[in-house]
Amino acid sequence: MIAGEYSVLLTDGWSLSVTCDAGIVAHAVPAPKWSVCRADLSMTWCPGEEVPEPLRFAAAAIEVLQQEGLPPCALETRLHSPPAIAGSKVGIGGSASSTVSLIAAALGSAQGLTERENGLDPDEVASLALVAHQRAQDGRGSGYDVASVAHGGVLAWNASRREAKPLSWPDELHAQLVYTGMSASTTALLGRWERAVLPATREETMRDLRESTDAVIASFQTLHVPDILEALRHTQGALLAFDDAHDLAIVPGDVRALCDAVHEQGAVARVSGGGGGDSLLVFADTAMRLERALRAAEAAGGTALTLNLPAPGVRLIRANGLAAPLQ
Repeated sequence: MIAGEYSVLLTDGWSLSVTCDAGIVAHAVPAPKWSVCRADLSMTWCPGEEVPEPLRFAAAAIEVLQQEGLPPCALETRLHSPPAIAGSKVGIGGSASSTVSLIAAALGSAQGLTERENGLDPDEVASLALVAHQRAQDGRGSGYDVASVAHGGVLAWNASRREAKPLSWPDELHAQLVYTGMSASTTALLGRWERAVLPATREETMRDLRESTDAVIASFQTLHVPDILEALRHTQGALLAFDDAHDLAIVPGDVRALCDAVHEQGAVARVSGGGGGDSLLVFADTAMRLERALRAAEAAGGTALTLNLPAPGVRLIRANGLAAPLQ
């Protein structure tokens, strides 16, 4: 997520996100009954069995596919991620990528799609995946990550309307992800936010976050990099002020140190998604400035990743097999 953390959950709230090229490959093969295998864990699940935690989102996806009346498939997922983040929860949309890729693989199989046709409808994929993803999170979440994985690229997302607006990425804007080394639970952070900021006060309390997110989206529409960087600095400041006011630990001390190291190099660091750790997005106006900022972040304890931003959304890679990027 580039901007919109928490404020996207407000009525008519927006977020802005970008996909990267790490992700999950899902395979679907017609079968007598539904099943899913997570190859990296050698773990398989079938409906009617107790759901293991690592397959919680996959099980929810199968439940939605069953309700839609799709023919059963044997599903399998494999990670497609660089070694630096293999086995780590880095907070760039792994659960959304898993859910979207499984839904898309089953749809592709049922519709007899091929790589050449690539006739996936991102809105259809996102619609089903949103139901499954929220079901696996007890109804929590805005769905921005699911929509981003389904559509790819740069996406403005309105959770209330379930409306997606693709935007462009300026050629002169340079960005990369930095893993903070601290994994965070988005569900736990959302629960903390729900308890700390009562519904009756959210619109007023989070006005600065909403307005600063709207400004970031407007700046991306102009493609003017100085305006984008200034809007990003402002929304990061609004998030820090909100965090301090409610003691939510969205940006813990170690993460703030990473952000400060980036800012000292003239770049901008943004907490991605629910915060609490996971990954930061680092933005700069030149490749050289970005490289200096990444080295500074690593000196402060982070791990700079080597991912391409932006990346395409879910797509067919061969018959009955699809790949979904993370975001």
